[in-house]
Amino acid sequence: MTRLTEVRIETLAREALTRHGASERQAEALAAGIAAAERDGLKSHGLMYLPTYCEHLTCGKVLGLAEPRLTRPAPAVVAVDAGNGFAHAAIALGLPPLIEAARSQGVAALAIRNSYNCGALGYHTERIAQAGLVGLGFTNAPASIAPWGGRKAAVGTNPLSLAVPDGQAARASSSTRAQASSPRARSSSALAPANRSRPAGPSMRAARRRPTQAKR
Repeated sequence: MTRLTEVRIETLAREALTRHGASERQAEALAAGIAAAERDGLKSHGLMYLPTYCEHLTCGKVLGLAEPRLTRPAPAVVAVDAGNGFAHAAIALGLPPLIEAARSQGVAALAIRNSYNCGALGYHTERIAQAGLVGLGFTNAPASIAPWGGRKAAVGTNPLSLAVPDGQAARASSSTRAQASSPRARSSSALAPANRSRPAGPSMRAARRRPTQAKR
């Protein structure tokens, strides 16, 4: 059986995406997420989904040449319009100013709009934790499950993820059903670092960790 390294997986994914019309920026961001999913054993968000990404590039469901646009509505808020491109490229653009804002403001939020799905949500919050912040992420989802006792799909899987800096950026991701459904086009995500002394806002958050003295 052939075994591929994470670097090789990322290279193969990037090449396939660019051949189907993705720009280098779009392809690189998504390929890194695909490789990370394979590394973590999340096959549904790894190479198994690559043909679907390529198909959606070809049919125009996602715009491979989209250029995400970043704005700063407030000191603690970062917003990125993905331009109907992949969410990964938009999040990659927004993470550095998000982390900077969190450190200066104590709490910050990143909102992504007009994007394709963001893949494994924990991949994004983990990068916040690697910067020494607590990350909390949410994303929207299409109606795919019926409420308790119901027959018709009315709510999404409501994906969420929490990542904390423990030296290895531990994270946990959750869905409201065993098999999560990837958010479709124009999904939104938010990342925000939050100071422990104040409540964190919706979407994704990250909080600074302060050393505490253990009680004897």
